[in-house]
Amino acid sequence: MCPSELLARLEFDGPERRQLTELVTITETSFFRNPPQMDLFAETMLPQLVETRRRSGAFRFRLWSAGCSIGAEPYSLAMILLEGITLPEAWDLEILATDVNLAAIKRVEEGVFTSRELDGVSKARRGRFFEDLGADRWRAIPELRRIVRAAPHNLSGPPPPGPFDIIFCRNLLIYFQEETVRTILNHFTHCVATDGALFLGHSEFPGLHSTRWRSMATPDAVCYRVTQPTERS
Repeated sequence: MCPSELLARLEFDGPERRQLTELVTITETSFFRNPPQMDLFAETMLPQLVETRRRSGAFRFRLWSAGCSIGAEPYSLAMILLEGITLPEAWDLEILATDVNLAAIKRVEEGVFTSRELDGVSKARRGRFFEDLGADRWRAIPELRRIVRAAPHNLSGPPPPGPFDIIFCRNLLIYFQEETVRTILNHFTHCVATDGALFLGHSEFPGLHSTRWRSMATPDAVCYRVTQPTERS
């Protein structure tokens, strides 16, 4: 196949394009990655938002894990939800896990991991939230898998329907050109809840590309909230 023929085939969502996507996308991930950020979510953001939703009678909580890879992040968040919300069965809980890599999405749907992939999960959590299938395979329990919904999505395209209480998009913006980063951040402003938050990677700063975000920091971690009209520069 000549280069021009290959390029023509890559214009369409066929097997060649899917294979190339799987080859060039980075699937490095781990459970409870960046513990200070997870603590900020679990100990500060989640209790605040849950209490606000409870007072309003809206027993629904939605998260978006963008660029979820094989699922370590969304399943980490699912465990935090089940641990942090009283009577979680009374809530409509959903974590939308998206990635452009279809093979990774399949892994999320299966919810099966090796011991090495579960390295960041404590023994107590592994015993509570995973079933031992043998042959070094552990599957997330049904309660976790019901919360996590996997779907293919390209961040450079339109966002999924919101609102989302929290968006996690960590260590992805560094791979995009500045114009695309601005587009993605603009999409986030329209699909995150007004009192919600955005978590990015350590080297990603929305203030470099947009005036629509303000930081909320602890000594060890930071997340971002959308500025209100009176706060915009």
